[in-house]
Amino acid sequence: MTEWSPESSTAAPGWEANAERIDERLRAVTDWLLERADVQVGQLVLDVAAGPGGVGHSAAELVGPQGRVLSTDWAASMVDAARRIGTSRGLTNVEYRVMDAHSMDLEDDAVDVVVCRHGFMLMQNPVDALRETRRVLKPGGNLAFSVFASPERNPFTAVPQRVFVELGHLPQPSPGSPGVFAMSDTSIIRAALAASGFGVEAIEPIDLQGSMPDGDFIVDRIVEMNPMFGRIYRDLSGNEQAAARRALLHEFEAFQQTNGTYVLPSQIWGVHAR
Repeated sequence: MTEWSPESSTAAPGWEANAERIDERLRAVTDWLLERADVQVGQLVLDVAAGPGGVGHSAAELVGPQGRVLSTDWAASMVDAARRIGTSRGLTNVEYRVMDAHSMDLEDDAVDVVVCRHGFMLMQNPVDALRETRRVLKPGGNLAFSVFASPERNPFTAVPQRVFVELGHLPQPSPGSPGVFAMSDTSIIRAALAASGFGVEAIEPIDLQGSMPDGDFIVDRIVEMNPMFGRIYRDLSGNEQAAARRALLHEFEAFQQTNGTYVLPSQIWGVHAR
């Protein structure tokens, strides 16, 4: 889920509470990852930066009782959330571990498959994390991961980032810094994979749409689920919070439908490498 900031631990309750909604919205991404990874019965699958565990839990059903999934995240609170969700689903073939993707406590050539949904873009050094992934993945094994495409195609995250910068509550992100759009350029993805010893099999766009009941619902989810935006918002004075909410609601009005609901598009890069 996220590896680069201690703030990630504060987001775990929101991610856990919304895990079912998140997995439903990202179902096409999860399906793409598992299909490209060619997950098979009996394999050992490593889910890197797993957050509340959605991709790994789906992989657990594919590998069956003969196989195993290792669900990992940098934040212990995320690992605990994933464990609770997996237990509630009756999954017995998933092991949950706190693990830094930059330095994995695993032997060389230890796993058959690696999956990662929206994790590498958030890491302090994606190339180092990908090198570690290459080390623990068996020769010829599949890596399938996803990252966000351009800000223009992902308003749920791009809008609050722009608003908080414009209001002076957030500095302009520096080029190359970790963040949702750190790997939105496919040339950056290709360079990172080449530097870590992977060959690119495919980079494909995955287009999504999410329906939300109203603008306040969108803002509340942003505050609840994004550790950086949530911290900034909660630290504002009452008047500043009100101003920020008005600005966000104004920006999101562009996505309001005639029935009053809001439909936000999202484009994700699906990446398959070996």
